[in-house]
Amino acid sequence: MRMRLGILIGAVVISGDAAFAQNQATTICGRVAAVSCSNQQSEVSIRLRERTTGMTWAIQIPSGQRSVFDRSLLTGLDDANVCVRTTVKPLGRSVMLLRPEDLVVSEDSKPTGYQDDVAHSCDADVEMPTPVHEVKASLTADAMRAKANGVVVLRAVVDATGAVRDVRVVQEFEPSQDAAWREALEKWIFKPARRGGVPVPMRISVEMHFTVR
Repeated sequence: MRMRLGILIGAVVISGDAAFAQNQATTICGRVAAVSCSNQQSEVSIRLRERTTGMTWAIQIPSGQRSVFDRSLLTGLDDANVCVRTTVKPLGRSVMLLRPEDLVVSEDSKPTGYQDDVAHSCDADVEMPTPVHEVKASLTADAMRAKANGVVVLRAVVDATGAVRDVRVVQEFEPSQDAAWREALEKWIFKPARRGGVPVPMRISVEMHFTVR
């Protein structure tokens, strides 16, 4: 079992039946599950999971291209329905996004429900929160019996005191395991994010990889 803590991973669910070909434009449409940046200068990672097959894709915005994407666009993608157009040949299930005009947000997208004062990991003026106490969930009996292999992604808010609230499963794995990790994450304690030296709440995501042998 491997764990990856992403300071806000946004995820996208894609519709994905397009055939990828070098030098040929490809359009991927779906729903965003998580968007994240690991620091103020890092690339932007967008998680995309295909609705019909469950396949997951990674959309990457290189660090050098972050400045051409409006901050409100990047921080407002959680749960949005989007289409991504790319002419760069995918590497595995990773796709490069280089231009804002190649990311189209559907008019029927629903807001994420986060308050305006909750920071995002892709904000340029915020120090990331860091975990100081972690609670890990063991594999549940149901997950082991099912020999379930895959990833669960949870999204939450670390508040200005370092406590975790508003935990949501944004990519399901196995029902009992999802619940176990949701309960465990609620017990984590962080050194909170800071803006100008002042603690602020921030959205985060936690990505868990499971392999049952």
